[in-house]
Amino acid sequence: MKTRNNKIQKPSILQTSMTVTSNLPNGPKMPRFLRLLKFIGQPVKYVDDFAKLYGDTFAIRSSRGDNHIVYFSQPQALEQIFILNPVSINP
Repeated sequence: MKTRNNKIQKPSILQTSMTVTSNLPNGPKMPRFLRLLKFIGQPVKYVDDFAKLYGDTFAIRSSRGDNHIVYFSQPQALEQIFILNPVSINP
């Protein structure tokens, strides 16, 4: 970065910090224990109910919030994922 005197200035920490964003789809915010009970008792209804609320693709966040599971309720979405060229998704 150059100043008025055309001297190169090192960027400060604030100038180089990045904001991490998530491109994950929306999903339920209910406690993990309740989701687990629903998943164990009615696994198909679990996916169907959340798909009705959040769309064909939704994400479930772990109790710690650092892991995510993305559900795809349409077979066509899975087909697109598996035929996608990995090189095309790397920037």
